[in-house]
Amino acid sequence: MMRTTRISLGVAPRSLALLGVLALLLALVPFAGTAQAAHTEQKSGDGLVPSIRWAGENRFDTASKIAVEFDGDDSDDVAAETDTDAVVIARGDLFPDALSGSFLAGQLDAPILLSDSAAGMCDACFQITMDRIAAIGPEQVLIVGGESAVPAAREDQLEAAGYEVSRFGGAERIETAALVARAGDVVGTWNESSTAIVARASNFPDALVAGSLAYSKNFPLLLTHSEELSEVTAAALEDLGIEQVIIAGEEGAVSAAVEEELAADYAVERIGGINRQATAAAFAEFAYENLGWVQDEVSMARGDDFADALTVGPFAGSQEHAIVLAANSQELGNETSEFLEAQATCAFDQLYIAGGSVAVGDEVEQEARTLLSRPGAACDLTLTPETATNLVAETHTVTAQLIDTAGGAAETSTAITFEIAPAETGTVIPIDQTNTVTVPPGETSTVEILSETTTTNAEGWADFSFTSSAEGAFMVTATFTNVDGEVETATALKTFMEEIDAAAPAFASATAFDGTNTMLVGYSEPLDCGSVDSDGSDYSAEITIGAGNGTTVVPEAASCDGALVTLTFPNTPFSNQEGTVGTVTAGGVLDLAGNAQADDTVGFTTVPAPA
Repeated sequence: MMRTTRISLGVAPRSLALLGVLALLLALVPFAGTAQAAHTEQKSGDGLVPSIRWAGENRFDTASKIAVEFDGDDSDDVAAETDTDAVVIARGDLFPDALSGSFLAGQLDAPILLSDSAAGMCDACFQITMDRIAAIGPEQVLIVGGESAVPAAREDQLEAAGYEVSRFGGAERIETAALVARAGDVVGTWNESSTAIVARASNFPDALVAGSLAYSKNFPLLLTHSEELSEVTAAALEDLGIEQVIIAGEEGAVSAAVEEELAADYAVERIGGINRQATAAAFAEFAYENLGWVQDEVSMARGDDFADALTVGPFAGSQEHAIVLAANSQELGNETSEFLEAQATCAFDQLYIAGGSVAVGDEVEQEARTLLSRPGAACDLTLTPETATNLVAETHTVTAQLIDTAGGAAETSTAITFEIAPAETGTVIPIDQTNTVTVPPGETSTVEILSETTTTNAEGWADFSFTSSAEGAFMVTATFTNVDGEVETATALKTFMEEIDAAAPAFASATAFDGTNTMLVGYSEPLDCGSVDSDGSDYSAEITIGAGNGTTVVPEAASCDGALVTLTFPNTPFSNQEGTVGTVTAGGVLDLAGNAQADDTVGFTTVPAPA
């Protein structure tokens, strides 16, 4: 059994514990919506910016799902993940002790998970937390709050599982925050001055939206009474060597009297708005202007309950993007709406939502996505194909397409400039499983421009056609100015080569990968990839030995790269439990000289999937 380090100034009042019991009963209502088979719900492809939602059965489950982003498990990847050595646990039914946890989590690159406040009240809830901790495998677990916040029985449960446990618990929330602030190894700076955040102790929204800054920038997050600076907080500021204080919220949250008292000893910056939504937006603008935070993504949580916003704070801080608050589960709120609409630039990329549809309603999500989108606006550029090989003197066409923030076609006429230049290096083209051809960088003197569309059509398309009288690898660059006035470019690699032979292409090999839906088919020479139907209709496979013996499986997609074709099948038909083998058949695809493959069959074997 591991020893617990206890850092405590007292025991929280019994009245708070009784209130916590009642509040936890409400917390067990599925705020985050219904259970999901995967840890996220993703929306895209409907003309709006994509969104990713962490939707758990309740707040404990939602916190666990957000914490996936810290466990280093690539199979659960949504964003940039980290391997963390620590986990912070806070009370899941009341906010006070949890507020300061973001600073502690930021010191250790750790997620925040939740506990019930009375052992036995929701064992299933805490088991969700224990399961996520086991998946992360941290070296230490840090509890924020006394035993009335996170009961001793939960601490014992963690110790019995082999974790090193530390607890930070004051007589009340202000003391707990001071203890947590003193526990940090690093105090962050802004404008070359050591900086702390001070928020009111009596309500949660201001401290919650400040939590992502506390996490990311190592700003201690301290609490105070609204009308006077708490002595414990004043002492902590002095002991930590703070030079600058950020006040979270307007004067209704932290009074002018407290600001005046702080200003006598520290440089003071107040960040706030007329309500919690406006304060969240103000913190975002501050982070954009002063801390260099990214403006291409944002996290959103409900603003009338603390749990989801608390646990998404470390994720937002780790990604250095803003948190915004919906007014409630059914309303986005004017201030949040105005902020999101202002972020609707070509650069915006991703919306994250903490909680299921009971926490943030589907209509609220759609409203946010709509405000962030620029449907039909010329924002980005793709070139098709990105890589291709033709024979010398054949015509090659690169098609440029303008797309909007959601990846849909931009319905506008926009000027595009095309340029062609020698590739920086040669291009290696596979001929079969063992042989390759290297094509050197080309000479632009051999290139003839056949047609050039410099303005896109109504669907946002423009073509650029050219040929070369000699072998060579070339880079095509397309340039345009997006609707935000920024210059954007896209490139494609084009190779011209001499004819290899006049023989029709033939199968060289086929390999399926165990436990997957993928097969790799090799040819005797490079293909004209444009002749390979992307829906895989050129191919079929029959399993002759092993699981599914006698089954004919048809791919749902095919992609071509030189002499290799990757086939993707529905489900996962390949397994080597019984040595799955079979045959694959195709015909009609062309090589670079236009020779058509006759109906051809080759045997496939199943091998372990590559790591």
